Amino acid sequence: MEQHKVKIFYDGDNVQKYHNHPTVVGFTMNSTFIKQSGFSSWKAFYDANREFIKGRPISLQVTNDTDIEEQALLLNSFDTNIYVKVPVENSTGSSNMSVINSLLQKGVKINITCVYTSRQIQHIYSTLVETSTPCIVSIFAGGIPDAGLDPVDTVKEAVQGASRFKN
Repeated sequence: MEQHKVKIFYDGDNVQKYHNHPTVVGFTMNSTFIKQSGFSSWKAFYDANREFIKGRPISLQVTNDTDIEEQALLLNSFDTNIYVKVPVENSTGSSNMSVINSLLQKGVKINITCVYTSRQIQHIYSTLVETSTPCIVSIFAGGIPDAGLDPVDTVKEAVQGASRFKN
């Protein structure tokens, strides 16, 4: 793991405050942040913060389970630096990998989020189709100890698995 460089993505709704921090290479947002930000939509938020984002990667999360692909395509249309955050599983525990694969095949950059377990990591890497579309796998290491597991092992497994993919 020593050969991998850490990249810091600001995780919050105050892009204007943190955009000049020297270690911030991008941004990541979830559906709670859009409510906290006071904006009525991701589009309004993105447009208001575009000058602070300065073309750096930003992940914007889908907000419900019912129309993930449509939401993702809309978010993707805002700009070329958008990554669409899609949870690895929906709110009922069913896998979202089929829609994630479909989006990747359409050239939508994806941030697979809410990844907690080795089983999820194995599922992600075994079902990702060969694609050159960039993809982020976001391990929620802070929540892993709640299940009595060591997050270091999960992160190591994720890094090893990711090394097979160029994107």
